[in-house]
Amino acid sequence: MSHEARDILRLYGKLRERVPEEVTEQQLLKALQYTIRTLQFNDLDYPLECTRCGRCCTTSGHITITEPELSAIKHYLKENGIKKRLHVIRDQDTVSFNGIPCPLYDVSIKGCLAYPVRPQVCRDFPREHLRRRAHRTEWPIVSFCNAADELVLQQTLRNLEQPFFSTVHR
Repeated sequence: MSHEARDILRLYGKLRERVPEEVTEQQLLKALQYTIRTLQFNDLDYPLECTRCGRCCTTSGHITITEPELSAIKHYLKENGIKKRLHVIRDQDTVSFNGIPCPLYDVSIKGCLAYPVRPQVCRDFPREHLRRRAHRTEWPIVSFCNAADELVLQQTLRNLEQPFFSTVHR
């Protein structure tokens, strides 16, 4: 089974519980496929609640940040008495953390040691990550994060409510 098919089936199971019975299996599957194929064009502006699964921090091996973000992180750690040595890689105008898990991830709290000043790339996760993967048609698009799944489900529900979808895709 392809990654796309696995993603769609897994999400279908979650979505089926949320839609009225009159929405057919075919309509739901088409709406879900449409959502996944158009993710890169959607706002994905839904409230996002992190489930603290830690996958974003424990599976990504390279996090690019700016110098001001690095300074803010170091300052925050020092001000809060958190002793953490950060190994960074500097390359022309970029700075990055390299390693799995992220050096700021603390397994004991299942969270970031510098959460209030975390880098923008972390603040934008999973929305921007989801858009990039969808744009490159990289699979699995969503199974890396429970919150990303929720964004896709919310967008699919929104699509199902649109008049154009109910007439064109039924």
